[in-house]
Amino acid sequence: MRYRPDIGGALLDMGIYPIRAALYYLGPALEVLHVVLRVRARTGAVVSGRILACTPGGVTADLAFGMEHSY
Repeated sequence: MRYRPDIGGALLDMGIYPIRAALYYLGPALEVLHVVLRVRARTGAVVSGRILACTPGGVTADLAFGMEHSY
C-alpha cells in the first residue's frame, strides 16, 4: 500500500505523524513554506519528503518522513 500513489503513498501513511506533532505543539496557524517530495519513478508514489513550516511568530518546524529513513 505504501507504494500506491492512488492512496497517498508515504505522505498519507507516515507524513501525517510529524505534521500532526507540529500542529499540536505549534498550533493550527502553522504555514507551510516549502515542501520537497521524493516520488518513486516506477510507481509514481511519494516515498519520502521534507516540509518546512513556520508559525506567525517565526518559530520554524523542519519535518521529515519517508520509508527509506532509519529513525
